[in-house]
Amino acid sequence: MSLRNTHDTDAPSIALVGCGAVAELFYLPAFVRRSSLASRLILVDVNLGRAKAMASKFRINSYVEDYRDILLDVDGAIIALPHQLHYEVAMDFLRSGVHVLCEKPLTETAEQARLMVQEAERNSISLCVNNTRRLFPSSKKIKELLEDETIGEPLDFRLEEGGEYNWPTVSGFYFKSGESNYGVLMDRGPHVIDLLCWWLDSKPSITCYMDDSFGGREAVAALDFRIKGSVNGSIKLSWLSRLKNKCVIRGEDGVLICGVYDWRQVTLYKNDRLFKIHPPSPQRYFSDFALEIIDNFSGVIQKREDPLVTGKDVVNSIAVIEACYKNRKTFPLPWIKAR
Repeated sequence: MSLRNTHDTDAPSIALVGCGAVAELFYLPAFVRRSSLASRLILVDVNLGRAKAMASKFRINSYVEDYRDILLDVDGAIIALPHQLHYEVAMDFLRSGVHVLCEKPLTETAEQARLMVQEAERNSISLCVNNTRRLFPSSKKIKELLEDETIGEPLDFRLEEGGEYNWPTVSGFYFKSGESNYGVLMDRGPHVIDLLCWWLDSKPSITCYMDDSFGGREAVAALDFRIKGSVNGSIKLSWLSRLKNKCVIRGEDGVLICGVYDWRQVTLYKNDRLFKIHPPSPQRYFSDFALEIIDNFSGVIQKREDPLVTGKDVVNSIAVIEACYKNRKTFPLPWIKAR
């Protein structure tokens, strides 16, 4: 992977739909580093003042209030909206023959994801997804080590991710009544469950899912599963307290460990020895992944590159999240019963 500095006079026109925190902190700084792409970028937000402010801050020439006004004027669209809006907006662009890069989660249901994939295929365009953690050198190395059977047959998968919710959300949609009934599983699950499906090339079967919700937004969630017939596993997620923030995969012949946020290192225990593996990583900062993503999306639009992650790639992980919510149970809360 090369963090190249392209100045393509034939750069595609791209709409960035949604000018919230992910646009401000992730995408727009990357576009600034690609002047040819930035010169043709159009910002879109229903809060026109917000779009204007982001245009001024990042020196973007064009901004509009309604994405429907530019459906026929752009080659690609990045959907950076609250997740409940992804399907409707992305489908409008896909039906108009516009390539789409959508933030995670692609959709709230597997059926919606399949319909989006079908629409993209029908129009011979690409549907890409920003599941950034697939791009981590550590994630790619784990995939390689599992495929090479370095730890033998996997036996057990454990992942924990948790910390106080501190994303500087602009819309606050996760916490506004009537906008979303989903919480930490919909927020962090698309990353970690996607990695599980990708690493083990299979879809897990949920044996138990529990959270602290009474039908609303959950802040703590835990799921147990089986995958590939014989691999047991668990995933714990929290918006409230810090967890171990690591993944442990035990196999017949060894153990793999990685931090969920550390893309630079994988630890391997094998034959009573510990190996610290540092896969090549041109990314110095997390923002460098945004550069890789927009470079790739530009190449996809111009038919020069294949998508890093496609809509079809994430259908299974979305189906797992959907199944969790449909079969949710509440954690035992004896202090509530005592009242």
